[in-house]
Amino acid sequence: MKSNMMLMVYCMVFSVVCVQGMEKAIKEKKEYLNFTLDSAYRIDACAQKNMTYYIEPQGFYGKNVFEILPLAALDRKLVEEAFEKSKKKGSARVSYTLDTERFLVRIKALTNFKQDYIFYAQVTKNKQQ
Repeated sequence: MKSNMMLMVYCMVFSVVCVQGMEKAIKEKKEYLNFTLDSAYRIDACAQKNMTYYIEPQGFYGKNVFEILPLAALDRKLVEEAFEKSKKKGSARVSYTLDTERFLVRIKALTNFKQDYIFYAQVTKNKQQ
């Protein structure tokens, strides 16, 4: 009897925690764009969650990211340096502006069996304007 009561209390607490977690997840809606790029910074694949692309995917597959994104000279330099840093350290992150909106890109560099670099880039809105 006592163990049944404890089990019931445990289930109630667990249910409340789950509901609170779901509410928090809904409020903290995750937004991101994911890209994979080859060693020449051409976009091979992409995925998104709750964000829209600046250019539709069919407009950028196989193209160099620096040729399609209209970055200011300083932002372009910072993003290029982040790619280079990711080659040396494995990952890098940098903020940039596109139109009037700030973004944060996290770049991970991997090498394939040919020792070519493959990049994974995740873009999110930069909360620290």
